[in-house]
Parts: sequence; structure tokens; C-alpha cells
Amino acid sequence: MRRNLLPAVTPTHGLITNDDVAFSFSVRSQNTVRQLQHQNTVLAKERDEAVESARAIYKQQQDLYNNFKLVREKYDDLKTELHQVLWEFIPTQQVDELRGFSALGQVNYAIYETSDRIGSYIIGALLGEGQFSDVKICTHCESESRYAIKIIQKQKISTLYGLKRVRNEIGLLRQLHHPNIITFVDYIHSPTCLYLMTEIGGADLFDFFEANPYGADESTAKQIILGIVLPLNYLHSSGICHLDLKPENILLCVHEGQCISYRDIRICDFGQSVIVPTNEGLKLTGLCGSPGFFAPEMVTGTDSTYDGFAADVWSLGCVMLELIMGHDDFCRFWMTSYDYDILQDEIEFEKVLGRAVMNLGKRKELKIKEDMSNFLMQLLVIDPVLRLSISKILVNKWLQEVAKVTKLSNEDQNKKNQDEVSICVQNASRVVQSESTASRGKRTFFRNSFSSRARKHFAGVNERGDKVVLNEDPSFDIGISSSNNSSEPIEIKLPPIEPKTPSSKVARKTVMEGEKIIQTIEA
Repeated sequence: MRRNLLPAVTPTHGLITNDDVAFSFSVRSQNTVRQLQHQNTVLAKERDEAVESARAIYKQQQDLYNNFKLVREKYDDLKTELHQVLWEFIPTQQVDELRGFSALGQVNYAIYETSDRIGSYIIGALLGEGQFSDVKICTHCESESRYAIKIIQKQKISTLYGLKRVRNEIGLLRQLHHPNIITFVDYIHSPTCLYLMTEIGGADLFDFFEANPYGADESTAKQIILGIVLPLNYLHSSGICHLDLKPENILLCVHEGQCISYRDIRICDFGQSVIVPTNEGLKLTGLCGSPGFFAPEMVTGTDSTYDGFAADVWSLGCVMLELIMGHDDFCRFWMTSYDYDILQDEIEFEKVLGRAVMNLGKRKELKIKEDMSNFLMQLLVIDPVLRLSISKILVNKWLQEVAKVTKLSNEDQNKKNQDEVSICVQNASRVVQSESTASRGKRTFFRNSFSSRARKHFAGVNERGDKVVLNEDPSFDIGISSSNNSSEPIEIKLPPIEPKTPSSKVARKTVMEGEKIIQTIEA
């Protein structure tokens, strides 16, 4: 019997063949493809939803832009009307409430005006700039005399308060005549700007601090203070409160290398000044001045009123303090008391400032004579009733020696000038009365009074950009030395700054960017 010769099958014992590998790979690939297809479907759905959302947002953006255009057009129309009321209607009115605005005069539409010339004046280099105005050099075409020209842009003044400041400065400068007050030369009211020509007053007192970082010697300080007290006495005798005395508004008409005399001092910027009829005993309301220099009773007054003459004396004391201490130490010791948050609490402000004044009396490091120290402390008295009056300042022991030299000449000058100013005072009395009544009880911070210098004080840098370390405790008793191991300035809050009016051009640019995004998505 023959045997079956078919080959025997060899057992694999669980080994994977090539067919098995190929099959497994195929299954995994199919699963991966399905997952990718699902993810693609999900992403496509999300993309479509995003595109629809983008279209909806773009549509809303277009609607908002169209609405904004309508609102902006109405705003521009109202602004134009307001501009006409402020600059054309109010200055021509003769009713009691608006009588003082006639100082602005009527618009001269025929005047020749370019960026470098106004009428007979050629406008030159920039001397300084402010929130609403620039100060430049100008030269008269015929006489070739050089003056300072203050260019006030009318479009930047859109409130009655701003208009009052301009009116005050122009009206008072025309009336005031004193050797230590900046001299008025000419005034032009064009369709776009107000041009105020005065003598060139020289660098301000803040520039003096740059050159004298550790303060002035007693002799120089006495001359500067007398140069402020004399015109202040003239103003107060004429029933005028300056209300914004600070280093930036005190000019030095002296050449480099010369000794400073009281004759070299000029007071300027009468924008916040007020005429107070002395026979009516009128009290003022509302905050005026700049941080570090305005009187505490403007914030803490019990009956919402204060004496403007006493407020000027406080400001004089603050200027003298910075003269003695130097700018940086003045910032560290004094400016912290005027922190914006502290000012919101009347009791806290009075307490913090009171501690600073008290510690000032204990400061032996100032190294000033007793007469000078006593004089300063009689200016910086929290209670305005106990503060020296300007007439008593002139006969104070510390100023008496240098004041005697000028007494007779200034008495004659004051009498002559007071006669000239009396008409201005009489005409303005009713205006001041109505303005004071309207503002009674208000405690509003005028943001305009916070100058760039004040902001640098609070931000912890000086005008040169150097960091100034501000101590956390306003009542601390520091030494006069400006050295300090700390390098980080302390953050002190400022009043809020109003944002600029939204621009149609910027809004349109935003819409166009949205339109480009939609076009890119749909491409």
C-alpha cells in the first residue's frame, strides 16, 4: 500500500504573516482618514460659523460707524454753534452777567494771518507751550522791536470757564501797570486765534531751580520774594487776587552772571485772577491754582468760601519754600501732601498738610536764619485768618531792610496805578458777584491747573527726566541732602485726563480694516 506523499503543514505558533501586517495597516489608515475627515468637517463648520460671526461683527461695525458719523456731525454742528456763542455773541453783550467779556473785542476778519505772521508782527521761535497756547518771539515789521507773543487757539477753548480765563488775562494786563508785572504791548483777535503781545520776560523761576538744585542763598531769596511781594501788594491794594502764583508764572529778567535784584522779577499769567471789590468783602469759591501751591482752605473751607488775598500769601510761602529747599527736596517733602487721592478727603488733606507744616518748623537742616524761618512760617499757616497780610509782609523784619529802599517809590507807583485800575474794578464788580454766586458750594478740580510740571512731580520725575523719590509718609522729617539710596519712585495718583474727541477718520480706518479681513476670509 502506497503512502500519501502530500507535504506536511508546519504550525505557525502565533507568528504574524505579511498579509496580517498589510491588513492591520489598512485598518489603521482607514481609521486615521475617518478621524481627519471628521476633524476637517468640524473645522469647516467652525470656520463657517467664524465667517458668519465676522460678517455679523462687520455689519455691526458698519452700523456703529454710520451712527457715529451722525453723532459726530451733530457734535461738530453744536461745537460750531458754541464757538460762535463764545467768541462772537458773548463778547458783544452788555448785560451784567456778560459785561466783562467785551475785553475780548470783536473778531478782525480783515487781519493778515499766516503761520509765521499776524498783522504787522513776524512770528519767530518758540519760547514755551501750554495746553491752549504757545508763546513765541515776534518782531514788529516797522519798529523791529521784539516781543513775546502768546498765541491762544480758539478751537481748543470750548467752555465758559476757559473763556473767563482768557478774558481775565487780556482785561487785566491792559489795566495793570507795575514794574514787576509783565508789560502789555498789543492784542489781536483773529478768526482762529487770540494774539497777546507783551514784553519778553526772560526765563521763569522754575528754570532758576534747574541751575540751583539746592536752592537759593538768603540774599537772592530775599530779592526774589520782594520782587513778588511788591506787585502782589499792588494787586491786593487794587482789589485783585492772582490765585495762581507758582514758579512758572514768575519771570527773571536778568542776564547770565548778573546778581538777581527785585527789579528783575515779573509776574505773569492772570488767567485765574479775580477782581474782588474791597468794599463788599466778597468771598471766593472754587479751586484755583496748581498742586503744591494752592491754599488748603480752597479744599477744606467750612462754608465753601475763602479769602483770595490770604490764598495768594499761602502760594507765596510755597514759592519761598521751594526757593529755600531746592526743587527735588521740595517735591519729596511738600508735593506728596497734594496727592490726588488725599485731596478727595478734606479731613485727611488738612491733617497731612498740617503735619508737613509742623515738621517744617522742626527742620534744623534748612540752616536758615531765625528771621527768615519765622517769616516763612507766618506765610504757611493753615488757618488763613492767622496768615500775614501782604501789607504786614512788607514791614516784616526779614524784608524790612531791603523793603525800605523801595518803600517811597512803590507807594507813589501804587497810588498812580490804583487810580488806573479802579475803573476796571468798578466795571467788574457785578461780574465777579454773579460768578461767585453761581459757583458757590462747588468743589471742582480744574484739570487745566495740573500742569505738565505738576504731573512730573507726581509721577516721580523732574523736568530733566530724572527720577525723584517721593516718600510714602508726607509728614516725615527728611534732611536737606538730596542723596537717597532708593531708586524707585512711588506712584502717586493724578486727576483723570479727559480723552480726546473720537475722530471720524480713525473710525473709518477701523471699518476699512474690518472690510479687508472679510475680503481675505472670503477669498
